[in-house]
Amino acid sequence: MREWVDHLNEAASRFVYRAADAAMTSRLPRTRAAAIPRARSSNYERMQNVVASASTRMPRLMGFVSRWMERHEDLPVKVSHVELLSFGTGATVFLLHCPQPAGGDSAMVLKILRRSLGRRIHVLVRQAEEFRDRYEMVARWYADSSLIVPTTFVILRGPLLGLPAVACLQPLVSGELADFFEDHSDGQLINALRRHPALQAQFCNFVTRTLSIVREQSMCVDFVGRDNLLLVATRDGMRLQLIDFGVFHLHQLQMNSPALYSEAGDRLARLARLHAQLVATTGVTQPLTAGDR
Repeated sequence: MREWVDHLNEAASRFVYRAADAAMTSRLPRTRAAAIPRARSSNYERMQNVVASASTRMPRLMGFVSRWMERHEDLPVKVSHVELLSFGTGATVFLLHCPQPAGGDSAMVLKILRRSLGRRIHVLVRQAEEFRDRYEMVARWYADSSLIVPTTFVILRGPLLGLPAVACLQPLVSGELADFFEDHSDGQLINALRRHPALQAQFCNFVTRTLSIVREQSMCVDFVGRDNLLLVATRDGMRLQLIDFGVFHLHQLQMNSPALYSEAGDRLARLARLHAQLVATTGVTQPLTAGDR
């Protein structure tokens, strides 16, 4: 009996609750979608297209429905204001303004992990453990690079109709944010790396660790999704920041999504190429070994 209930619950999560999530996010501007389709998000993308079509015909009604579905009463932190911020292939993102004892607000990001929407508690516990374990693995990979945004995983009643879900809480990354790969040419990146020694050291550490993990484990962090790997400009300089912790198992990816596998390979090759240019022109770090290229 429990197995049948779980199947029905999974179907409701996948088709009903994700459709509601697509309606809630319909009022956001449509950002540039990833050019490479992902099987796990195809249903949501189709829902988004349907809702976007309805929104063009009934914008006021869809905006009202979107706002009506939001619930902020049971969030795990005290908030003065909540903003629907963005959505990606696997999560819907909210900006939380949290009042401080000394006055003013601090900002946090709440990411609702979409495949957990409305699931039963034993499923939520298992998913939370999976997300946390994957985050901790990526954090170990880059433990000495200052790359990882601190992240806490929680089970909560989320903003979408108060449905139970798994979410992660992160501090808001402040500064001028840009996608490392999509928003810069190779020349722009090389110039930035040359001008900022701390960024250069961080980048070289990231590349050598990433290519080493690819070679040894046939895995790599998902930096194909837009804004997963950020280049952040602040008054104190520039830095890399990894805000999403999806992981590619490359052999599986090659079989299940050849286009996405090709895109990941192109970005790995670009990282190696940028690293080689730095070594050739500055000599700041050791060249990659043949096995890392």
